Amino acid sequence: MVENRNGVIAVTGNNAVFGNGVYDGYFNVDPAPDVNFVVRAYALSFFHPAPKRILMIGLSSGSWAQILVNHPLAESPDVIEINSGYLQLIPQYPVVNSLLRNPRVHIYLDDGRRWLLAHPGA
Repeated sequence: MVENRNGVIAVTGNNAVFGNGVYDGYFNVDPAPDVNFVVRAYALSFFHPAPKRILMIGLSSGSWAQILVNHPLAESPDVIEINSGYLQLIPQYPVVNSLLRNPRVHIYLDDGRRWLLAHPGA
């Protein structure tokens, strides 16, 4: 559990994540069994044949970001997260902890709307 000025993040024994009491996903990148429906992140190429820049608002467990940053065509995934507490949890879970060391991903601690207003070209 992590508590900070942005709220409380709790992780259950089966790796489910709750941000401020609301379900926020799982620490999981495996599409079988797909407890957090990560197959949607793997389906990115169905929606865009050559995704280079990816903007993701909300990091949570980092599971979706881990999948997207390892997409063979993604060059620079940007992730916006308001609660720094997730960055304290991610290193504790081997399935996603390399995300924070990956030079291709950029994680910004900010409010998503504010970041978009400050970066209209993104």
